[in-house]
Amino acid sequence: MAFERNDTMLHKVAKNMILVFLILINGMIMLSCSQDKVKFENVEVEIKGNHCIGTFDIPYLFKVTFDADIDLPVLPEYRSIPVRKVSLTIGKIKRLISICSDSNSVDLFGQWDLSKQELMAMLKQAEPYMGTEKVSPDYIAWLKNSIDSASEIPIRRQINLNDIPSGIPVIVYGKDNSNNPPSLLYFVIDGDFLFWYQRKEFIEIIPESMTAKHQYDPNYETEEQFIRKKPDAPSISQDNAYAIAIKYLDAIGADLNLYSVEKCSFLSNSAVDKETGWMFVFARKIFSIQTRYEDGWTYINPKYKPVYVAPWATEIVKIAVDSKGLCSLMWQGASKIETDTAQTVSLLPVEEVPSIVADTLYRIYGEHLNENGIGFAFEVTDMKLGMSLVSSDGKESGARLIPSWYIYYHKRWCDAEEYMVPNKLILSAIDGSYIEPRITTNDIR
Repeated sequence: MAFERNDTMLHKVAKNMILVFLILINGMIMLSCSQDKVKFENVEVEIKGNHCIGTFDIPYLFKVTFDADIDLPVLPEYRSIPVRKVSLTIGKIKRLISICSDSNSVDLFGQWDLSKQELMAMLKQAEPYMGTEKVSPDYIAWLKNSIDSASEIPIRRQINLNDIPSGIPVIVYGKDNSNNPPSLLYFVIDGDFLFWYQRKEFIEIIPESMTAKHQYDPNYETEEQFIRKKPDAPSISQDNAYAIAIKYLDAIGADLNLYSVEKCSFLSNSAVDKETGWMFVFARKIFSIQTRYEDGWTYINPKYKPVYVAPWATEIVKIAVDSKGLCSLMWQGASKIETDTAQTVSLLPVEEVPSIVADTLYRIYGEHLNENGIGFAFEVTDMKLGMSLVSSDGKESGARLIPSWYIYYHKRWCDAEEYMVPNKLILSAIDGSYIEPRITTNDIR
């Protein structure tokens, strides 16, 4: 069965690189750039306490407004911390599979093709709901095509972890001694740190944040089908689900802190069967500042690329829990933190951040005009200090966690009222450089 990751899909950017001049200062790479500041016609900025009000405006062409809360933890010092990449060995993968499956005897299969009879049983379950929000036409078409090509008997091909090539993502099925269907596993041996477990193959997990109004696409599904995906009242309390999530987080040995929690839907057999549970995201917190993570797309302008990107994916663990217990666990980007060689850094004065935000947004989006020749208007809602994984030299050896500003905003055309998908801009809090920890060095090559 085919599998496509959809949790952290990223745009691939053009191969050509803009020329930047890099100077090594205090162990960090800093940007030296001769570009002039953008000249806005109207500029008003006021910061009172933990709130920023401001406007940067080029009438009809570009506008950035601030009505933003500022989250800036006051600490004795701020640090830049070297980190080292970690990979998954065969032994570690065996251990993770056992933990997630709650079994020490899990057989692995490289192929688990359903028989014609098994697929026909799935079609029989779905057919009464054809034409409703519970079953999509694409699902019925897939089932019928699969039935036509399926064997009379199921095809199973057992494999050994030692036979799996290293350095590339692979999909395997895990079967324990129970009567339950096999789990779906996705991992990399001795490469980028990635492990993903799902209790069974035919289940779709949809966090509430992915069911906002702007996510609806009438070309993909009906409005009724989209509404069907929205989480209902959870079948398990948040406290009980969190206790289960923490049990697995501790068991796998991930030293991470809770970053976010939200309701999520679990859909099976297209959307015939539905349950609501919880999705927990855990991220690294170090020296009282946490790395930040949200799913979503990332736009890179080939003419104005980030100064720093990540050497590998930011470390997070995502755990989904329903009334049956663990439904999925994804762990990516594990790193070893070298706190002994951390460096103290000075942060850019917060008063300088709004102008850098406006300037950077203009350089990324200033040439974007609609059919009326009108540019974008950005409305900044939050400015949060976090930690970001970046590479100071474009290599894994230069990996560091640095303090950074996460600038959350809404975007629309200056002559329109409807907002586009919310997003964020990320800047180094040390020198204001445009960074993008959601993109890796491999993505921009």
